[in-house]
Amino acid sequence: MTIESPPVTRREQWCWAGFDFANSSFTTVITTVVYAAWFEGKIIGAGGYLGISGDSWWGLLQALSQVLVLLTAPAIGAAADRGARKKVFLTRAWILCAITTASLSFVPLPWIVPAMVLVVLATMAFSVGENVVAGFLPELAPASQMGRLSALGWSLGYFGGLFSLVLSLALVEVDAVAWVPLMCGAFFFLAGLPTYFGLRERAVPNPDAPRSRGAWRTLVAPFRERHRYPDLFRFLAAILGFQAGVSIVIAFASIYAERIIGLGKSEIIVLFIALQLAAAGGAFLFGRLQDRYGSRSTLAWTLVFWIVAAVLCALSTGRTSFLIAAILAGAVMGATQSGSRALVGVFCPPGREAEWFGLWGFATKGASVIGLLGYSLGRQWFEMRTCILGTAAFFLIGLVLLLRIDVERGIAAARSPTVN
Repeated sequence: MTIESPPVTRREQWCWAGFDFANSSFTTVITTVVYAAWFEGKIIGAGGYLGISGDSWWGLLQALSQVLVLLTAPAIGAAADRGARKKVFLTRAWILCAITTASLSFVPLPWIVPAMVLVVLATMAFSVGENVVAGFLPELAPASQMGRLSALGWSLGYFGGLFSLVLSLALVEVDAVAWVPLMCGAFFFLAGLPTYFGLRERAVPNPDAPRSRGAWRTLVAPFRERHRYPDLFRFLAAILGFQAGVSIVIAFASIYAERIIGLGKSEIIVLFIALQLAAAGGAFLFGRLQDRYGSRSTLAWTLVFWIVAAVLCALSTGRTSFLIAAILAGAVMGATQSGSRALVGVFCPPGREAEWFGLWGFATKGASVIGLLGYSLGRQWFEMRTCILGTAAFFLIGLVLLLRIDVERGIAAARSPTVN
C-alpha cells in the first residue's frame, strides 16, 4: 500500500536518481578500476596468498559478500515492506559502505586479512543499499515511465563514476593510490546527502507482508507464489544468466586490462573515464528505447552486444580491438542493469516493492556468486582470456531465457488482486 499524496515531484525523482550518482563511485573506483588492481598487485602480491592468486582472491571475496547479501536481503526486504522502513535500511547501508570504504586507506599493506574483511563489509553494504533504493522506483513513476527514470539513475551514476575517477587519477598521478578508498568513501557520503534529505518514505506499514523470521523463511513466501507470477520468476532466471557475465566484467576489467593488454594505471583510469561517458549515453538512449519498445526487446539487444564484446575482448591481441570491445560493453552496461530494474518494477504488485526488489537483489547477487566463483575456479585450470570468453555463454543463456517472457501477462499478474 502506498500513499497517493503528496504527489511525486521532479525534485524527489532526481534525489532518488542521485543515489546512483553517489554509489557508482564505489563500483567504479573500488570494485572495477583502481582498488581491484591495487588489491591484486599490492595487498596480495605476485606470489599469491595461501596458494591462491590475487585475482582469484578478489573474485572469492566479491562472491562471499554476495552470499551474505543473499542471506539477508529477503529479510531486509520483508522488514522494510512490513514497517515502511526502506529509507532506514538505505541510510544504514549508505553510511556503513562509506565508512568501511574509507577505512581501506588505513590498512597497512602487510595486513591482508583486515583488508579482506573491509572489502567484504563494504561490498555487502553497497549491495544492500542498491537493493533497497530500487524498491522506491514503483512509488516514484508509473509503469510507462519506470524505464526512463531508472535509466536517469544509471546515467547519473556514470557521471558519479566519472567524477570519482577524475579524483582517483589525480591521486594516482602523485603516487597516492593508497588514499583512493578514503576519497571514495567521502565522495559516497557527501553525494548521498541529497537522497537522504530529499527522498520521502511513501509507503505505509503493511501488516500483510511476510515477517522477518530469517532470510530463507521470508524468501519462501514469494517463491510459493511463483505460479501467480510466472514471468517474474522466468525473468529472475534470466538474470542469473546474464548478470553472472556482468559481474565478471565489473570485477576483473581493470585486472585484465593491466595484466593481459598491458595498460598502465593512469591509462586504465583514462580509459574508464571515457567508458563512463559512453555508458551514460547508452543508459539514457536505451532508457528511451525501453519506454518506446519495451524493456524485454531492449534488454535482448543489449545482451547481443554483450556477447560480441565478450568474444572480441577475449580474442584481442592489441589495444585497438580491446578498446572497441570495452566501449561496446560500456555502452550497454547501464542499459542492461537499468532495464532489469525497470522490468522488475513493472512486474511488482503494489505494496510489495521492497520484497519484490529483494527478489531482484537475490537474483543479481546470486548471479554474481555464480559468475565470480565460476571465474575464480576456472582460473585454477584456464588462462584469463579463456575465462573472459566464458562470459559470452552467460549472456547467451540469459538471452534465451529472456525471450521466453510475456511482459503483458506479467503486468496483468502484478495488477490482479492478491488471492489469500
